[in-house]
Amino acid sequence: MKKLSLLFIVLFSLVGFLTLMNVDKTYAQETPTLCGGIQGLVCPNGFYCEYEDGSKVAPNPDASGVCRSNDFDCKGKTNGTSCKRCQPCPQGSTCAAVCIEETGTCQNNVCTVAPTATPTPIPPWSIAPVTAGTADLCKSLTISDNTLGSGENIQVTAKSTSTDIISFGYWLYNMDNVTAAGNPKPIRFTTDTTKVAGKVANKQIADDTHVLTINFYDINRKDRNWNYYMSKPKRIKVDAYFKKAGTNVWSKYNANCSKVFNAATVDPTPTPVASCVCAAAGTCATSCFFDKFGSGVTYTNPVKCNLGAGLFSSAPTAANKNQWCRNYMRTKGDSNGDGKASILDYFYYMSATAFGAKLPPTVNIDFNGDGVVSSADKAILMKSLKPQ
Repeated sequence: MKKLSLLFIVLFSLVGFLTLMNVDKTYAQETPTLCGGIQGLVCPNGFYCEYEDGSKVAPNPDASGVCRSNDFDCKGKTNGTSCKRCQPCPQGSTCAAVCIEETGTCQNNVCTVAPTATPTPIPPWSIAPVTAGTADLCKSLTISDNTLGSGENIQVTAKSTSTDIISFGYWLYNMDNVTAAGNPKPIRFTTDTTKVAGKVANKQIADDTHVLTINFYDINRKDRNWNYYMSKPKRIKVDAYFKKAGTNVWSKYNANCSKVFNAATVDPTPTPVASCVCAAAGTCATSCFFDKFGSGVTYTNPVKCNLGAGLFSSAPTAANKNQWCRNYMRTKGDSNGDGKASILDYFYYMSATAFGAKLPPTVNIDFNGDGVVSSADKAILMKSLKPQ
């Protein structure tokens, strides 16, 4: 009989405990752990410390309490009601109290605080152009990958023949934006025309090696030293220079410290110039801009927009011809105006010239702008598809 009574008491206690847990789950969730005390225990994210006297601020350095839900001020309140929640002091940080009070609004019984302001954008690379000296201090330059994709980074390792290097300089050039002599122009990410894209790393202790990390967001910007639309650089050359301790002169250029990599940057669709039209004379207006190769290619100026109707499946309209003039990459092999020269443009060219196929009126394969289709147009297209 005593055994049965004892068993009954145990079962009754267990049922009572489970019932209590079911009735007040909220309370159970709001008291997951102790906080404060001599050890200075901090509540986890989403909770604040309620001390023995009911306050949220420790009455003395050794006071202890229990962690409560941050959403204490929203229970039973309508959405949009102003509320306050307590964000715990981050572990390892120095705060005035365990609870950092924040003001927000109630949303579905939860005190929601608006996100903080957007962080300040990372400033673009901008330094003075390099003034090369006469000392050859280059040993090598290597890059971890030939292609830089969105969200990725590459490491550029510069090595000098000297162990007494105190400054390592890197300058970026656009391989698709060249001078009349065919030399790539420096990239410029800012409106300051006296600066170019680059980075200088100064060392406290002289060394012969430095590793530069180039993130995608570092170069995913408009090149303001390029064309009318300031496209983003796609093929980038990085040159490294070295400066020895006790001097203020950069080393001379050395091809061994120059490498090219590709960047998967994408340009937004440019806003066309309204005054850029195909004039009655069959030439593009002077307000039209074309991105042209700087050397090795001869263009007609002004660029023509008068290809014969016999090349097309239907006669090009005035709107079609205006679009030919607004396709600023046409002079680099972009026949259909999608902003780049591709295998599709090669398909259009070969279909018309080798097989006599008719082109859509939206396509123009006269890349040098002389008003006719010839092998010179193919050479321009191949120059884009197979860059040297």
